[in-house]
Amino acid sequence: MSGSIGGAIIGIISWLSVSATQDGGLSDFFVSTGNSMSMLTGNLCAILSGGVLAVIVTFITNWHYDASTSTEVWETTRDIDNPLSPWTELYARDLGLSGANRLGNRPLLDEVANKFKGARLVANVGALLISLILVIIWPAAMTAVGVLGPKGFSSWVGMTAGYAFLATIFIILFPVASEAWEILNTIKEKRTIGILDAEATSVPVEVEKGKPDNENLTISSPERV
Repeated sequence: MSGSIGGAIIGIISWLSVSATQDGGLSDFFVSTGNSMSMLTGNLCAILSGGVLAVIVTFITNWHYDASTSTEVWETTRDIDNPLSPWTELYARDLGLSGANRLGNRPLLDEVANKFKGARLVANVGALLISLILVIIWPAAMTAVGVLGPKGFSSWVGMTAGYAFLATIFIILFPVASEAWEILNTIKEKRTIGILDAEATSVPVEVEKGKPDNENLTISSPERV
């Protein structure tokens, strides 16, 4: 919250400040604010200050936290679960859980962290590589292209728009499709369990040959002496 709001405020201030130094100042608002230097300064200040503010506020507000408090906070986040697909059942095989459907059968946070240490490493390294490619390598490679002509610029805009369109569709539709798939699987499992229960209750219990039917046995009272 502090990073997003603070970054937006600092970005707007820096954007307008640089725009005011351009020819015509803010009186020629659309020209000065649309200048490349003004927009670049505003974007950089917003992004960098937002990240720095988030880190600073986090350290200021959490300086008194100890290990137990941090664990309690993480346990609170683990209480947020999907009832259709609880995470203990979803990762029961990975965590080696038996009876994952029981509410109290939840592994410790340290056990989960150690089990998924490799996935955490892949996520961190992948994030760094993607940031390196998008922030440094790709822009550096584009400087070698020089000034794009009308055809090259149209191709660049089309590629960017296509990427943004596909990413938007994936971000919006994938969670909906995933939840719908989970709901359908849950309904199928419940129907299968219901059919099996119905078959189990409808099958008559047969008495093995050679063994008496206990229900038809009568116990005679002992004779008086």
